[in-house]
Amino acid sequence: MDFITQIDLNVDKKSWMDNLKRIGSSTTYQIPSWLEIYKNSFNSIPLYITVKNLNHEVVGQLACIIHNDYVWRHSNTVSKFLSKKLNLGCILNWSYGPIIHEKYDKNLILYEILAAVDEIISKNNIILVQGSSSPFDKFNLNIFENFGYLEKKWSTYVLDLTKLDSDLLSNFNKKIRYDVKQAKKMNLQFEVVSDKKQYVEFAKFAVTTKNFTDKSRKWNPIFYDNYWNLASKSGSHQGFLVRHENEIIGTIDTLNFNGNVVQTGVVNSPKREFNAGTFLTFKTIEWLTQHKQNIFDFGGANPNTTNEKEKQIDFYKSKWGGIKKEYYIYSKVIDSTKLNLISFMKTPTRITKKILKKSISMK
Repeated sequence: MDFITQIDLNVDKKSWMDNLKRIGSSTTYQIPSWLEIYKNSFNSIPLYITVKNLNHEVVGQLACIIHNDYVWRHSNTVSKFLSKKLNLGCILNWSYGPIIHEKYDKNLILYEILAAVDEIISKNNIILVQGSSSPFDKFNLNIFENFGYLEKKWSTYVLDLTKLDSDLLSNFNKKIRYDVKQAKKMNLQFEVVSDKKQYVEFAKFAVTTKNFTDKSRKWNPIFYDNYWNLASKSGSHQGFLVRHENEIIGTIDTLNFNGNVVQTGVVNSPKREFNAGTFLTFKTIEWLTQHKQNIFDFGGANPNTTNEKEKQIDFYKSKWGGIKKEYYIYSKVIDSTKLNLISFMKTPTRITKKILKKSISMK
């Protein structure tokens, strides 16, 4: 079957989103306003691949983005200067895609989309392509391999909110019920982020708390202004938080589109007096069910991790009764030399330590 494939810098947003809504599993990651956050904050370049049949009906979509400045957002001034001077190249990224409308021609449409990605690579200084499939769709891995991609299996837990009993707490195990009841006794306050002032407080808590383990993270007012204006105000992003005596002790980030909610971040205070995570997750699920959302995707994780902290996170996500769904992260290296140089320039101290450690072990 013949197709018409387009690559556009801009699309009619309503038309693009209306087509996405035809596929029940479409998420925020594929809508224009999500890409525009990075365009306005880091000069990233959104690109939209559309595949149509000969009747001009949309049968495939992929929203992707070229990052350059974003790659160096946490780097020092010298590294940023050298990256531009050496013209080290860009990274092409997409999440939870492609979106394919016709199951009978699925492989052919996927081929058309990946061929369009190759066209983007050929016309831009792309050194790495990274993308992820949706947990709600399955692709022929051979097609990705034929285009030079490597695949890494990933997984998430998905809770069907439409199937929960009205007595919400009764849906969960005894330990969850106990933790929620104990949290209520401690007078924890649950809040839904609803205005700019509250959002800034919410976002700054996440940045400063993560700084305990990652000192490179910085507050970026331009990025968070764009995030509020393009995602939060439109409803495609929703934040939730929990306080004790007016102090934030935990937050949850979600992206919402077409009834599908993806948890993109969970931050807990390093103070260990409270274990508010279960209470916050329960109240978030409660709010989502009240607002007629369909599914809650707890966010991806490595299913084969040996890291103890990651194992604990995976266990926490699994205890809510969601179905475990696998998907794939795809990567295609175009220029390994430049990619290695970027890795070194971004984290020279860590890489130098690894080299020294390896040299010592070889003596």
